[in-house]
Amino acid sequence: MIFLCREDIEKIFKMEDALNAVEEAYIAHAHGEIVMPPKMDLHLDKGLLRYMPAYVRSIDAVGAKIVNIHPQNPRESSLPTVMALIVINNPATGEPIAVMDGTYITAMRTGAAGGISAKYLSRKDASVVGMVGAGVQARGQLMALIQVRDISEVKVYDMYRDASERFAREVGETLNLRITTVESAREAVVGSDIVVTTTTSRKPVVMNEWVDLGTHICAVGADTPGKRELDLSLLKRGKIVVDDVSQSTTIGELNVPHRDGLIELEEIYGEIGEIIVGRKEGRETEDEITIFDTSGLAAQDIISAHHILNDAKREKIGLVLTT
Repeated sequence: MIFLCREDIEKIFKMEDALNAVEEAYIAHAHGEIVMPPKMDLHLDKGLLRYMPAYVRSIDAVGAKIVNIHPQNPRESSLPTVMALIVINNPATGEPIAVMDGTYITAMRTGAAGGISAKYLSRKDASVVGMVGAGVQARGQLMALIQVRDISEVKVYDMYRDASERFAREVGETLNLRITTVESAREAVVGSDIVVTTTTSRKPVVMNEWVDLGTHICAVGADTPGKRELDLSLLKRGKIVVDDVSQSTTIGELNVPHRDGLIELEEIYGEIGEIIVGRKEGRETEDEITIFDTSGLAAQDIISAHHILNDAKREKIGLVLTT
């Protein structure tokens, strides 16, 4: 069995790799090549632990991720909101063959999901990004966006000003981007071609009237029942694309309006995988408002980990554990 720490994975898993792995997951999902039970949550006083198994037939890869969601961590303990561990098994025997840090993989593949949505749903000339939320997930989103669009301007808002200032300073320098902090979510959204939300909010943070025609919105933050980031009238106005319909309506951005009978399944245009494989059109007009709801697929983690494991073996990276 091989153990891979974060430093090992960072050497061999870049954003380009994450984009490829996520697109591969969406394609496999569209072709029915994934066995992926619903996520199982263990609720705790200040957060939850989540179990995410998946089997990907197309590459014969199976495993599971255990991930936490503790929104108060950054303020109370200087830990990330999300941390994870991934186990990969031998499909034929069930033997664990690899254990690896999943925190970095989660951030990268979540960012890549937003990037893939922009590749297929945003305008080709999209150049201005508005970000609501300035945590770890926001960094991954921007890393992916610059791979698929020529981004020239970024505006960022976070309810904690020091977080947005740190994001602008550190990420702007790392990615060589001009990032401006703004005083409100409205300022971040108005005039942006792509809007990314990465908050833990349980009420809308982006209003319909702020959003210009032709905008693409990537809603990332809603990942448990009760969370939401987008105004209902905005959802009604836009073309809604999701990573998985069942998941989106139970834990994703659509969970609250669907539960309350305000969004019907028929109002969801489709899944991103259907667009990638050509079953449905992506952006159809320049003025169309597109909304991508991503709550993350376990298959994204397993496909990413599978390729990381193969690369680690080839590069002789990692610690071999004896049992």
